[in-house]
Amino acid sequence: RAAAAVLTAVLLLTGCGSGGGASAPPTAQTVETLEELVAAAKEEGTLTLYGAPAEPAVKAVAAAFTEKYGVNVNVVRIVSGQIIQRFSNEIGANAPSADVLLMNQTTFLDRAREQGWITPLADAGIPGYPWTLPEEFLRPDTGTAVVGLQIRGIAYNTNLVGPDEVPTDWPDIIDPRWSGRIGIADPASAPVYVGHWYTIGQAMGDDFLAKVGAQHPKVYASGSPATAALGAGEIAVFPMNIASITAEARDDGAPVEFVVPPVTCADEMQLALNATAANPNAARLFVHYLASQEGSETLARAGGEKSPYDTDLPELLEWDVETADEQKDAIVNELTT
Repeated sequence: RAAAAVLTAVLLLTGCGSGGGASAPPTAQTVETLEELVAAAKEEGTLTLYGAPAEPAVKAVAAAFTEKYGVNVNVVRIVSGQIIQRFSNEIGANAPSADVLLMNQTTFLDRAREQGWITPLADAGIPGYPWTLPEEFLRPDTGTAVVGLQIRGIAYNTNLVGPDEVPTDWPDIIDPRWSGRIGIADPASAPVYVGHWYTIGQAMGDDFLAKVGAQHPKVYASGSPATAALGAGEIAVFPMNIASITAEARDDGAPVEFVVPPVTCADEMQLALNATAANPNAARLFVHYLASQEGSETLARAGGEKSPYDTDLPELLEWDVETADEQKDAIVNELTT
């Protein structure tokens, strides 16, 4: 343990690492048990989280962590694109603020690992890795782990869609009755939309995306305005929405409901550890908590979404981030022209 401490000091002083001046931490850690990690985290007393899930979800899991361990969490709730820009800029200035990132899957995470900006969780020395997290939700290529799932489905206006008309599967949205009555979030607005539409298009086959485009969908800047339009009756059906946005509108009185097709895809909320975290032990303890069933389910329930520990998940299709990026222009054209 003493040798590990000396190695830590030497590496920090020499600034070994790559990318934007960020130094890579040693893989050997100076705490070995969860009890030691808790004590070290309490000494640091705080950590900063950049989180993309809905604000109630990230605040709920932060509060639960603080109550359990007595370590404060400074929550910065911003979408994944903003996390990428902000964290990249901070790395470039050699002044990263975030200790932990919680964001959608993206090519940024591949680059961040390659540049040494994030420490692969398997190398972070967090006691008990990979804990009880189901193996299919570990992402060794990026060194991250999936701790939350925003399942993609179909939202609809209950005043405009009769009980016998509810679209319960993806092919239902290309029924001629919905021509001109569908809305979509601009697929060019976020990589996840491209990835999801690409994946569903591949699964449905038979020029499915072109058929969706032939329905002349109204295009909205993102999921929130599309959901608002759905509640206002501008459109009857909004495919590729998520449960939490639909539920928020419904709780505000909008006549909207949400259905999950039997085969679909999800936004994977992936947990990444800053390689130069200002509060490394608090960050590692937070990762440990959020990857646990307790932490993951706290995040999911507060956001109206799903946890990797849930046993009632639909069949989830994974999508290759790089392939989806390559197909972006073609997908946008098929859906919006």
